[in-house]
Amino acid sequence: SLSEVKEFLAAHLKDYGTGRESEVLWDRLDLYRLQIGRGLESNRQHQAALSQYGAVREDSLHFEEAQKGIRRIWLALQQDQRKNQKLDRMLEEAGRHFSAKRYLTPVNQNAYSIYQTILDLDPENRVARQRIEQMKLFYRRHGDAYFDKQNWRRALTYYERYHLINPDSREIKQ
Repeated sequence: SLSEVKEFLAAHLKDYGTGRESEVLWDRLDLYRLQIGRGLESNRQHQAALSQYGAVREDSLHFEEAQKGIRRIWLALQQDQRKNQKLDRMLEEAGRHFSAKRYLTPVNQNAYSIYQTILDLDPENRVARQRIEQMKLFYRRHGDAYFDKQNWRRALTYYERYHLINPDSREIKQ
């Protein structure tokens, strides 16, 4: 494997790596480090990739590429950190609206709109998905309760709100 070849070459150069003849081998070792770093980077193993990129010698033909890899990882980590901070703030704000039962109003300042924005950034966000389901359940239960009491106007209000969240529900359309 590439990793085994790199390790063998590194050990060999450690023992015999002086002189002009070994320069080609040093460059080959740096190329292997660069390739391994790219693979680790693509697998989001950033610490290990940084280790490989950082081991490329400054006088190597591959030094600039290794530096570009380090910059890419740094930018990716910064973006991930900003995204997580943004998501945390949004979840906190949505939680406040949710607790106050501001599910759909006021426009663009309600729990549902914020949770939808969170799902745009992180489609698998468990909290946002759970809260949206809880909102649907709330509107459904209240709509059904008013329907059973034959309070059609109030039932319709809750069913319309449910419909805003889940427009594909056939039962609610009926």
